Amino acid sequence: MYIPVFEYRLPEGRPLYYRSPVASNPPAYDVGQTVVMLYLPKNPAKVKVNSFTGLWLVTVICAVLGVSLVGAAGMMLL
Repeated sequence: MYIPVFEYRLPEGRPLYYRSPVASNPPAYDVGQTVVMLYLPKNPAKVKVNSFTGLWLVTVICAVLGVSLVGAAGMMLL
């Protein structure tokens, strides 16, 4: 499994690093590939990769789990 590590620079030039919580095989990104990073100017250490996985993976997993549990509870009521 490959876990990408991103380097990004703030406007003042200071480099920061972000290790993605999502691993993949094959690698999702190439070495040196440019990726859009999203962060709040007041908290540049809290960053997200601007991709479906980076922004929505946790939400999708929680939604699928919630719908499954509600469906199971509905089946039990019938």
